[in-house]
Amino acid sequence: MTQYPSTRKNAANIWRCDKCGLAIQDGHGNIELIDPETGGYPLGTSCLIIAHHRRCDPNPNRDAYWIRVERARGAEVLDWIEHLLDKPWFTSANARAFIRRYQDGLCTAEGFKVYENGGAK
Repeated sequence: MTQYPSTRKNAANIWRCDKCGLAIQDGHGNIELIDPETGGYPLGTSCLIIAHHRRCDPNPNRDAYWIRVERARGAEVLDWIEHLLDKPWFTSANARAFIRRYQDGLCTAEGFKVYENGGAK
């Protein structure tokens, strides 16, 4: 992956926990891509994108494709999407969902509302 200057100090680069709704700080959680049917490593033609603090993860030993939140901030998100699009289970719809998840945290931190079509105001 291309290495970009760190954007970790930027408060707008937020992933939010699906369980508690709070921001996940570096070193405290993961983004997981799981099979919607088995809940494990994606094997089909699609995946679900979830994010948890380690302390909030209801299934911390799940066999999933996971990304540490500190590796998916700023421009690094685009690198991950490019990498994941080479996987048979990561579709363009998944890429849009990944972008929306990230945009939701970004816009929430900046005081914007994210609309269903992906736009922000």
